[in-house]
Amino acid sequence: MSFLMTNLGPPAIYLPSRKWRSAEAPDVVLTPGLFLGSKAMVWLGKHLEERNLRCAIPRLGGMLGYMQTKSVHGAGRRMAEYLQSLPKDCKPWVVGHSLGGMISRYAIQEAGCADRISGLITLGTPHRGTPMAFAGLGLGVGLLSWAPWQLTPYSRIIRTLNNKPWPANLPLVAVVSPSDLLCLAPRGEPPFQDGRLVRVAEFPGLGHTELLWHRDVMDYVAHTIQTGGQLREVA
Repeated sequence: MSFLMTNLGPPAIYLPSRKWRSAEAPDVVLTPGLFLGSKAMVWLGKHLEERNLRCAIPRLGGMLGYMQTKSVHGAGRRMAEYLQSLPKDCKPWVVGHSLGGMISRYAIQEAGCADRISGLITLGTPHRGTPMAFAGLGLGVGLLSWAPWQLTPYSRIIRTLNNKPWPANLPLVAVVSPSDLLCLAPRGEPPFQDGRLVRVAEFPGLGHTELLWHRDVMDYVAHTIQTGGQLREVA
């Protein structure tokens, strides 16, 4: 039961929810992971709004109109269109969970949105692909979405994004956990990390979806955004 709760999350996060009250000029854009919708991001969104950070969760299409099942490139292009539609003086931080982090990377690296955001924070995102994607394919989830195929360690889109340089002067912080059984810490580390602009923050003991609502992670995300990506030691 502990494994299910911390890595797959409570069933409620997979249910439809009312559209998040998206700010017209958000400080933070939240992107959910595979088979998740806006309900999974509500804890983090509310926490950030308590810190006076305006949040938005754009709808990128998918199953039933809300579940994140589109391909990395399909959702990535929708994400790019959304970012381009924001006011010119609006440069939000993007926070992506799991697949949402790869979707965000596509919008930044392939769809030309590096200059439309202030930085990217990923939570349990398989930057190097994850072997657990094969387990998902074995269970048949590949019949519902192309995305699991794109999260395997040797997928073409993983290799394409990792062979491209990360945009200069754009912060990227990857939040990982050795207890994340869907994306073990080494798989969640960007290949171009330099320990400063592109770095990893490790939170031991947390499961895959637990990264979305654990107080320490939410505080870290808020601090990173409010300080413009300045370094802070993880307690």
